[in-house]
Amino acid sequence: MSLPPPFRIVYARLQASVPWMQSAPQIERALAHWTRGRCMGVFMGLFGLNNHELLVLLSVHDAKADGLAAELRACLPTEVEIIELLPLRATVRPATDEPFTRAGVHVFRFFTLPFSRMDEAVALSGAGWETFERDDDPNASDGYRTEPLGLFAQDGPGWPMSFAPPGPAPGVGSPGEALPEEGKLLLVTWYDSMTSWERSRTPNPQATINFRQRAALTSSIVAYATRLANTA
Repeated sequence: MSLPPPFRIVYARLQASVPWMQSAPQIERALAHWTRGRCMGVFMGLFGLNNHELLVLLSVHDAKADGLAAELRACLPTEVEIIELLPLRATVRPATDEPFTRAGVHVFRFFTLPFSRMDEAVALSGAGWETFERDDDPNASDGYRTEPLGLFAQDGPGWPMSFAPPGPAPGVGSPGEALPEEGKLLLVTWYDSMTSWERSRTPNPQATINFRQRAALTSSIVAYATRLANTA
């Protein structure tokens, strides 16, 4: 079953007791039993993650956040720890929750920004991609191959902000509890190689303007370079 946007996903950062090369096949088999949606990808780190960690994207076929951590915990082998869990919604991309399958580099970039500026950051991203992707000619001397695959936003009130497994962090969403003013925006971008990633650091000038305006909205940006575990 594929879902049209906007749909929900869960981003999870996992840590196993053994290196990812040993744990990834077992985790992928386990996530085939995820009943709330489908597994969109299991990713191992190239830069920024240790060799026992994996990143996971799971779609959620309903609008309920309750029980996500516990249900994911029940799917996973007992020796795998959930060290970060974040419920998000799809924005301008992707169009469905089809799994990511292409070999290459997948960069996870997390922007922290006010919830009040989230829609503006999404619009700037979409506008920037119009020229960012137009210049991805690998035959040019400075060409690159890339595609922004997904842009996922953390909701304000309505879904939990983020929660420490196995359940919501104390006080988050509790009556009378002040909610955070900032949330996360997750951008997942595919590159055919690290060379393409490097060349894309100087894209079309109009894309640069859009991306700089987006960066100006944020209080921090963190990125991880990964690849799909099943293509490694």
